[in-house]
Amino acid sequence: MKIGTDLQIHLLHPFSRQQICLPPLLTFPDQYDYDERYPPQDYSYFFVKKIVMSSNPWKEKSSPNNSQDCIIATIYEEVRILAFARLGDSVWTNISVPSRSYDDIIHYRGKFYAVDCHGVVVVCDLDDNNGPKATVVALAPSKTHDQIQKYLVESSGDLLLVSRIRGGTSFEVLDDNNVKPTYYTIGFSILRLEECHEEGNNYAYRLVKMNDLGDQALFLGYNVSTSLPSSEFKGAIKANCIYFTADNCELIPSNRVEVAVTQESLTWRRELFN
Repeated sequence: MKIGTDLQIHLLHPFSRQQICLPPLLTFPDQYDYDERYPPQDYSYFFVKKIVMSSNPWKEKSSPNNSQDCIIATIYEEVRILAFARLGDSVWTNISVPSRSYDDIIHYRGKFYAVDCHGVVVVCDLDDNNGPKATVVALAPSKTHDQIQKYLVESSGDLLLVSRIRGGTSFEVLDDNNVKPTYYTIGFSILRLEECHEEGNNYAYRLVKMNDLGDQALFLGYNVSTSLPSSEFKGAIKANCIYFTADNCELIPSNRVEVAVTQESLTWRRELFN
């Protein structure tokens, strides 16, 4: 995705450099009042948090008779709410949500799923008669909100909720020595979404703790997360590992990038690279 200084939004193919026009930034229903004191690039940097697609938009573009339109869903604005647009739409449409502060969104088995900062998982119904809405389908265990960043990733056909657990602090407050404190990652929690048929449960799914990824290796990032079988990449990646880069590098000591893997029943090893 590319947002220009004119606040126009495009999907950019990384190899062919072809572009697909999306509704402009100023057509989002909820947003800041535009302040001319700040340059447009500031808005393009922090306004859209994440964007995901239901299918390959370039394949759809080459097949005009394809009835399954590509849908683009996004987390946007400072309060991190949800919106979507279909190819050809002129404006973005909000998705009515039960909460705010969504950390991640994914297209999984034909539907968009999102998770908020408390670990509440919702599924989006874009064709509801009363307008697009998100419904809670699973609640995370208590204290999940204390963990710094949540990721949704498909692995071996399952939908996983991965929480990155923090140490230190992420608040930009000066300490007694006038030095901005930092946060660091101390581990991960992995939960698998599975159907729940228990009597008395109010939600369609439950989140079950996982202690082993088997042959899979997870790659987590702010833009996209994925899972790969290590056996198909012998020597390149390790099984039962999590690879990630920290999102807020400015809060890490010396501005070094935090890269880490977990190994052997998801024990923890952390590395910092300049």
